[in-house]
Amino acid sequence: MMISDIYLFARIRRLIRSAALLLPALLTAACDEVAEPAMPEETPIVAEGWIENGATPVVIVTRAVDLTQDAPSMDNFVEKWCRVSIFDNDVQYLLTGTINNAYTPPFIYTSSRLKGRAGHTYRLMIETDTDTIMSQPLTLPDPPAIASLTAEIADSIPEPSYTLRLKLKNPDPEGYYKIYGQSLGIDSRYYPTFMGTFAGRDYDPEKGLMVSRGIHSGYAADSISHFYAGGERVMIKVARIELDVFDFWQAYDANVSLSGNLLFPATVNCPSNLSNLNPHLPSPLGYWSPQAISESAIRIP
Repeated sequence: MMISDIYLFARIRRLIRSAALLLPALLTAACDEVAEPAMPEETPIVAEGWIENGATPVVIVTRAVDLTQDAPSMDNFVEKWCRVSIFDNDVQYLLTGTINNAYTPPFIYTSSRLKGRAGHTYRLMIETDTDTIMSQPLTLPDPPAIASLTAEIADSIPEPSYTLRLKLKNPDPEGYYKIYGQSLGIDSRYYPTFMGTFAGRDYDPEKGLMVSRGIHSGYAADSISHFYAGGERVMIKVARIELDVFDFWQAYDANVSLSGNLLFPATVNCPSNLSNLNPHLPSPLGYWSPQAISESAIRIP
């Protein structure tokens, strides 16, 4: 080997050593310059759940949908794989997900092993892959008593239409109440009546309460009416609820009443009595309500 070849070999070896030393720095610089792909922001859990005296629980779990996006995504809207539990006093019941077409979306969590009982305390827990959502324990109260349910003509043109007058027996002035209605043969389940949330202190025993049909997604746009028609068979349910659930429904009623008003649009979420353990994720929306109910039926003339 010639001396020049030896020098050339030595220079090549030094260049290789220098390149080996520079490579980690170059790789680090390259990593710093290339931004990691942004992870999609996790939307809040929305839970709607209740348990009533003598009935099994119903819990609906979905994700909030951002309707301000150009193309709102409904992918993974329904949470079908979370773990949903209800604690009856200190006993935990694991709920099962099942299809039920009476609800929207048609997927609920329930358990045939658990039924509501007055005086028992119930707590909801929802576990996902990234978070745990919990409610405060709430006690199921005694049910209200219905004194009478009558129909009154609200309008006679072009055909008679009706509202209902509901009277209660001695509602608790410190209590809070929610009214639901179901038109048999039309509605698949109970729905909140229009502006049907009230406090016991506001109840007038002489006048009672006027009950109007609540509007929901099952009605066609050309058939929406808050009145009942002659011949309808209507079931009314009155539920006694807790204060934080009352606050939710009060806000819901305000949103419904203002939804068609351009000057006062409904843009605020209803207050929730749910909380989550992961501080880095959005707070959950919705409510949990152990509620005591009484029912009455009427056939419109």
